Amino acid sequence: MELGASIGTVGLVIGLYSITNTPANILFGRLIDRIGYRLPLVGGLLGSALSMFLYTVSRFPIHLAMVRVIHGITGAPIGPATMSVFADYGSETRKGRAMGLYGMALASATLVGYGVSGVLASRLGYRAVFFLGSLILVVGASKHI
Repeated sequence: MELGASIGTVGLVIGLYSITNTPANILFGRLIDRIGYRLPLVGGLLGSALSMFLYTVSRFPIHLAMVRVIHGITGAPIGPATMSVFADYGSETRKGRAMGLYGMALASATLVGYGVSGVLASRLGYRAVFFLGSLILVVGASKHI
């Protein structure tokens, strides 16, 4: 399905995630330092799950733009929260190792995610990718409630 967006609009819509996510990461990082990572992590996972679902119902470029902003903001606490989890599991002398494992987990998830989503999209359509992503995020959030 095409949304009828120009190249410039496509670029803006893609960039909206980072435009909103980058400053929100800083704000959520500070919040996580004050209240802990559990609540922001669960909120971020559920907000991202909602965003993943909303991608499937976007019909116009403005819808997609709004979803990208929502996804950028709700996805922001996930990075600082998961880094905090890994940092807590590393002893004072092994924090670097914990962060290395965190980086390895991110890279592995990216590799597996791209491969699985490509196969899934080619066989079942792109909506299946977003539905599966949304489901995984909800399951992840439920483990921390």
